[in-house]
Amino acid sequence: MSLPERTQTGVATNVMLSARNAQNRPVVNYSGTVTLTSSDPLVVLPATVTFVNSYAQFKVTFNTSGTQTLTATDNATTPLTTSKQTAVAAPLVATQFVMSLSERTQSGVAANVMLSARNAQNRPVVNYSGTVTLTSSDPLVVLPATVTFVNGYAQFKVTFNTLGTQTLTVTDNATTPLTTSKQTAVSAPLAATKFVMSLPEQVQTGDGINVVLSARNAQNQPVINYSGTVTLTSSDPLAVLPATVTFVNGYAQFAVSFNTIGTQTLTATDNSATPLTTSKQTAVSG
Repeated sequence: MSLPERTQTGVATNVMLSARNAQNRPVVNYSGTVTLTSSDPLVVLPATVTFVNSYAQFKVTFNTSGTQTLTATDNATTPLTTSKQTAVAAPLVATQFVMSLSERTQSGVAANVMLSARNAQNRPVVNYSGTVTLTSSDPLVVLPATVTFVNGYAQFKVTFNTLGTQTLTVTDNATTPLTTSKQTAVSAPLAATKFVMSLPEQVQTGDGINVVLSARNAQNQPVINYSGTVTLTSSDPLAVLPATVTFVNGYAQFAVSFNTIGTQTLTATDNSATPLTTSKQTAVSG
């Protein structure tokens, strides 16, 4: 039996059982069912568990502090049994939150935020499952009103829409509330000034070719908030391609088939007031 030497009350623990022979080799044809018992009167565990290919796996939650024993016994005529002890400690208590939020964000672009519940020694408290309220100094922010922790962690997205230094604050609803705040510098979103197209220099007629378009700014940085729609055209009158394609997170992908031999051009043009456009040539052979 594999059972950690130390566990916490109220926290589910993984247990693995393995059927072995006298030489301690796994017995892959063993498929017995064992009964599970514990010295902990408040334990939560399945009454029985069945082996598959010599192994059985389950979860057990101890709820009484101190040294506790877990026992597994099969129902054979000559029963097999094993026991193992674990030191069950009181659960860690969350005394603080740690927030990960990028120091720099862009207005209108969703940013990932991660929260971790920690104890006084800054260790993760995996049994924390509280719900926190989210607020921000940005009056135009888009974020969930609340978020709930799972196994001591919570993750969500926030979109700031006001330029400057903005603060994100999380507060739980405990009697003595836990709270944390973090600032981020919100800048204007990057503006797309060009497209970059990936198209092979040589292709064969009739072959489906994957093409990727990337929206870039003047410094050639990807503009992930660009979500425009572009019109696709080609010098090949027999080309097979979508009429339009829409960007997602600054990228667009589609397939094109050229069917006229020679140098052919593919062009993408958006429908903005000042249209962005790009073209690329490829040598089409038979």
